[in-house]
This record gives sequence, structure tokens and C-alpha cells, in this order.
Amino acid sequence: MKFGAMIYQSAGTISAVEFARIAEQCGCDSVWLGEHTHRPVTDDERALLKHGKLHNHAFMQDPWVTLGAIAASTTNITLGTAVTLVTHRDPIILAKEVATLDNLSGGRVILGVGYGHPREPYRTEMMNHGTKPSDRFDVVRERVLAMREMWTMEEAEFHGRHVNFDPIWLFPKPIQSEGPPVLLGSSGGSTRETWEKRLAWILEYCDGWLPGSTEPHLADRIHELRSAACRGGRPAYDVTIHWSEARDTADPLDESAIERFESIGVNRIIRHFTPTPSHSQFYCREAVLASFKEYEKLLRKFV
Repeated sequence: MKFGAMIYQSAGTISAVEFARIAEQCGCDSVWLGEHTHRPVTDDERALLKHGKLHNHAFMQDPWVTLGAIAASTTNITLGTAVTLVTHRDPIILAKEVATLDNLSGGRVILGVGYGHPREPYRTEMMNHGTKPSDRFDVVRERVLAMREMWTMEEAEFHGRHVNFDPIWLFPKPIQSEGPPVLLGSSGGSTRETWEKRLAWILEYCDGWLPGSTEPHLADRIHELRSAACRGGRPAYDVTIHWSEARDTADPLDESAIERFESIGVNRIIRHFTPTPSHSQFYCREAVLASFKEYEKLLRKFV
């Protein structure tokens, strides 16, 4: 079992670089950052900003710039996103950013990808980038497939409905020969039909799955994913779960939970540290350090 640590990186909080250094010292194999490029202005939230209670998504720093700083300040820890909002990004620029960081870090990148939320204000956030919410699944698929071409082919080209370019050269290539592993950061959904769609996407253009720790039918879905991958000649599929202090306190991350996750085939647990409750957008350094002490005690029993 591997263990990661995650925060929503922002100004006015513990430095993401310091957070990553502590995570590395505590025995974490990876550090993870999220992404929201901006927060659409609404009348309801204007008052929250004035009172210092606006959602921390509004304050998040760019994950790839921040991971570059972390790469320069750490040695071995893996650099991941949970998740990059591919619906918000030009695939050629993102492919270049990811490949560059993989080179600079010595091949330490994992790319978690997500579709974005269809509800407000995230729907407007997505539309501000020119993506229709109804197109988000197809957009992510094409952009990831196009990036894989750019990472692995000397002359890459792609022709789809949302991504279309004739042969291009894009260097540097990632150090990881097939490109950084791509994990689909998504729930499997509440219905069989939805899960079958997610499963098909994971098998087509991803190297693993990144659901929440409260994912319904998690054990069955991991088994089905691994079985389908094995039949297709790809048995090594990564399953990383996202455990949030804020959402998952009813199901604490303790020894028994870790043993249970390990028994069903989970490869890594990302612990998402939460902001200080009295300042919803900020992470108090002292509170984070205290949480890391508890996390480190737990990790020592498994790492």
C-alpha cells in the first residue's frame, strides 16, 4: 500500500512546497494538488468574499507551476494531480507542461484527469473555457488520447471532433516511456450503465482509476476493472482512492480501514488534508503539522 497527501494549494496557507517536503519526510510516496482556474462571480458569494469565507477553490494556485516548485524542492516523491480539469486546458499546452515536468523531476509525474462538475458554479467555470458541459466526457477522452500521441510519437497527429491537428513535433518527450500514468478521477456512478461507461473509458485511455473512498461497490468495481484489463493484456492497473478529512470522517482512516482497502486491491490512499474550519479557504500550518504527525504514525505500520 502506498500513501499520498493532498491539499488545495493557495496563497495565505501553508506553502505547498513545505507541505510536500513534510509529506516526503513522513513516508508518503506522493503529493497531490487539485485544480480550479477561477471562480465565477455570483451575487450570493460576493458577501462571502468580504467576510473571508469564499470557497477555497477561488484561491487555488496553478497545479503545474506549483508542482514544478515542489519538484525542485524534493527528491523522490511522486507529483500528482487529483485532478487536472482537462476540460479547461488546451491539450498541446498541457502535453508540453506534463512532459516538461516529467523531465525536470526525473519521471515522477502522475496525471489524474477529471471532467469537471456539471452543477454551478463549476458549469460556468467550464463554459468560460469554451467547453459545453454536455461535451465534457468526449472532450476529456479526445484530449487525453491526443496527449498520449504527443508523448509517444515523434510526429504526432490527431483528428477528432474536439481535437484536430496535422503532424506536429512536440519535445521534450516524457522520461516515462509511455508518458506519465493517467488516472481517471471519477466516481463509477450510481447505476450499472454509468459504471460500464466509466469502465470503458478507463480501459481505453487511462492507466488506472481514482475514485473516492466512499465509492459504492468499490470492491466489485476494482475486481471488474482488473479482470477486464487482464483480458485485454494489461493486468497492472493502478487503483488510487481519495480519502477526505472533511467528507469521510464517518469512515475514519485507521488500521482496519487501510487493511480493508488493501484486501480489495487498492494500491494507494491519498489523504486530503482539510482547511482550518474557521477560515474555510486556508490551511493553518500548525493544524496541518499536527495532522501529519497522526498520519505518520499510521504510515509507519504499513510502509
